Amino acid sequence: MSEYEACILGLRLATDMGIQELLVLGDSDLLVHQIEGEWETRDPNLIPYQHCLQDLCQRFVSIKFRHIPRVHNEIADALATFSSILQHPDNAHIDPLYIQICDQHAYCNMVEDGFFLSGGILYKKTTDLGLLRCVNAKEASTIMIEVHSGVCGPHMNGYVLARKILRAGYYWLTMEWDSI
Repeated sequence: MSEYEACILGLRLATDMGIQELLVLGDSDLLVHQIEGEWETRDPNLIPYQHCLQDLCQRFVSIKFRHIPRVHNEIADALATFSSILQHPDNAHIDPLYIQICDQHAYCNMVEDGFFLSGGILYKKTTDLGLLRCVNAKEASTIMIEVHSGVCGPHMNGYVLARKILRAGYYWLTMEWDSI
């Protein structure tokens, strides 16, 4: 019954939005085959629901029902999980979610533990020095030249140079190797 109720609500929403052509994807094999007329509706409790669905289907120029096995229905699973997390007052109006499926993969830029972004600048957190600004290769060579030339003290070896750059608040992955 809940599958029929969900389908009825979805079709009512689609008609309210003025949708003319609709493809209904459902994981209820029973509902899809019964509404398509392939299977007979034997449960007397479902017959009013089926009549309501048939009346709603008449409002569309084109409507098709397709069965999607639950295993292949990741979007519905994600939406069900998402809706169970959200809390909303009973009297609040909820706008429908518009979901767009892209042909290309999307990538998330995940920042590693111990790093964070602030104002588009990547920083490394350290236990003893606080925050270090991460720099690219061009900035790194400029910083090494300035520190090595004596701006931050006399001439020094690679290890000391790398430590001075750290104390100045800069960081890059190959810093010690580049300072040698």
